[in-house]
Amino acid sequence: MAAIKIQAIMEQLDSEIRSALRAAVSEVLPDYDVDMHELFGAFTRAVGHRCETWESVPDDLVRM
Repeated sequence: MAAIKIQAIMEQLDSEIRSALRAAVSEVLPDYDVDMHELFGAFTRAVGHRCETWESVPDDLVRM
C-alpha cells in the first residue's frame, strides 16, 4: 500500500478542489449564498481532523 498526505494534496490542488466544491454547492443548493473561502477552510480542517497525517491508499491509485 502507498501512503499519501491528504492535507498536502488538498493544498496542492487548492484551486481545483475549491472550484469543485463551489460547483457541488451550486448544484445541491442553488439558492444558497455561501462564502466559499470560509466553506473550503472548514472543509479542509474537517478533513484534517478525520484523517491521519498519512493515509494508506491502494498502490493502483498512485502513479510515479
